[in-house]
Amino acid sequence: LQRGGFCSPPGPVPFQSPTSIGNEITFECTMRGDNMSNYYMSSYRQGPWSAPECIWRGRYTYGEGFQDGFKGSVDESKNRFTLQIRAPKPGDAATYYCGADPPWNSSAAE
Repeated sequence: LQRGGFCSPPGPVPFQSPTSIGNEITFECTMRGDNMSNYYMSSYRQGPWSAPECIWRGRYTYGEGFQDGFKGSVDESKNRFTLQIRAPKPGDAATYYCGADPPWNSSAAE
């Protein structure tokens, strides 16, 4: 888990290995040593020849074009962030990342 860099962490921090449920793909990210409730969680992806794309950030904000096919959620009781791809398409092939940004970070105000 990367802390800082709202939806664009400074270094690659991939999600844990995905688990497939039917046609959905689920990624999970956990935090140790702190509580997710203290942070804005985010996720982004980067394909082999593309710029990073912000998928989800904060609590309910999706990046442009991601609100229909993706679902982000935080389970604060388990300190777990989950990202689901509801119906993956070939264009969804990428490396997926998660990050955490404290709400007082100036970049979180964007």
